[in-house]
Amino acid sequence: MSFRGSFLLVLAAFTATGLQASQADFARGRVLDAPEGTLVQRLTVPDDVYEWVVRPDLGDVRVFNQAQEEVPYNIRRPAKRDEYSSWRSLPVFAIPAGESENDGGLGLRVEVTETGAIVDYRSDASENDAAAYLVDASSLDHIPTELKLTWAGAQEHIARIRVETSNDLNDWQTLIAETTVARLASDGNSILRDQFSLPRRKARYLRISQIEGAAPLGVTDVEVRHRRSELPERRWRELQGARQEEGWEFAAGGWFPVDRLQLSSSENFIATARLYSRSDAQENWRDRGQRTFYRSSIAATVLASEPLAVSEGDRYWRLEFAGEEPTSPVLKIGWLPDEVVFLKQGSAPYVLAYGQAG
Repeated sequence: MSFRGSFLLVLAAFTATGLQASQADFARGRVLDAPEGTLVQRLTVPDDVYEWVVRPDLGDVRVFNQAQEEVPYNIRRPAKRDEYSSWRSLPVFAIPAGESENDGGLGLRVEVTETGAIVDYRSDASENDAAAYLVDASSLDHIPTELKLTWAGAQEHIARIRVETSNDLNDWQTLIAETTVARLASDGNSILRDQFSLPRRKARYLRISQIEGAAPLGVTDVEVRHRRSELPERRWRELQGARQEEGWEFAAGGWFPVDRLQLSSSENFIATARLYSRSDAQENWRDRGQRTFYRSSIAATVLASEPLAVSEGDRYWRLEFAGEEPTSPVLKIGWLPDEVVFLKQGSAPYVLAYGQAG
């Protein structure tokens, strides 16, 4: 295909706006960095664009060149909304007390293949009395960024653990020096801290050691997943609540494509609340269901409920608590920002214009 044919295909993918707009029609403008030598330019939508637009589809956004001529552009939502891959269970082996810190921790009890996969492991420990656990990650194609544990301990359990990595089962490096896992219950509600983030480091093996706790953790399953690198970093904004009748109301302050919510407070809490939302201050509230939120500080580690996934993000949110409520609740909204893609036509500088003048 000729260059001209390729260019026409690219051009056809961009938004056709019909009547040409003027830069004076828009409330704000932002000069864009457009590197030389690249026809198609991309940028992540800045936060203040969502604050100033009056259309949730970002229909009041344009790109202009130096001559204030509108250039072809398109706005793209992230193709995938799921930040992570699915969870994958890994082989896990119990390490007896006395072996976990001895010459790399494993002696000659492990037999591996040429690729590093563990095919034979002999140990006298069970998952209920082990001091540490060896995890075979040699089959992973991606570096794991999240780890989740399942354990067979008591209903209420708190433990401090350390996570290390190795490529040869002898030389171990600390990945996480210390973190807390916990399962707690209070007044019919439960707190579960069974997963945490991992620094990006490629390694064949993981070693999980319990360094503090009243009883052995008894790990029965280890799962990992990785963050999809093609997605933009999630943005977060804290909304201060206003007391309204029997609930708390929060205003996002813009047309953010919200898909995550998290409740926080300056103090520890566990609370159940019914969630409502609406896109306009004059609309009736839509019932979004009942959820349990919590925050607890244990041994210098803050345990918080996982962000709540929501669809059709609105501008206004309301929480009505059943029973005790947190002090001065703060609602955090999260979103994956859109991308503006435009063609360099005419001379720089290029300006992103958004919002409606007046």
